[in-house]
Amino acid sequence: MKPIVYAAIAAATLALPALSLAQQATQPVTRAQVRAELTQATRAGYRPNDWVNYPENLHATEQQIQAEDTFRTNQATERVRDNAPDIVSNRSGMNNATLP
Repeated sequence: MKPIVYAAIAAATLALPALSLAQQATQPVTRAQVRAELTQATRAGYRPNDWVNYPENLHATEQQIQAEDTFRTNQATERVRDNAPDIVSNRSGMNNATLP
């Protein structure tokens, strides 16, 4: 059971950056959040000083970040699936049981 818990924690941890990109109108964005998002965008290939290709490079970077987040989430999901016990195969004698 522990691997399932660890995998769930890992999946939640990987999903948090994707949730932090969605801004809520009721809560202001902090300076630290803006810096973190800019750092993440820069690592994904965004160049803030490239004004010639401005909208295209920003959209491409956002797609790259979303693809990376999706990949990480899928990896965590696969780890959970790989570590989870196969409930159907663990049922002994259930296939041979008859219902009244």
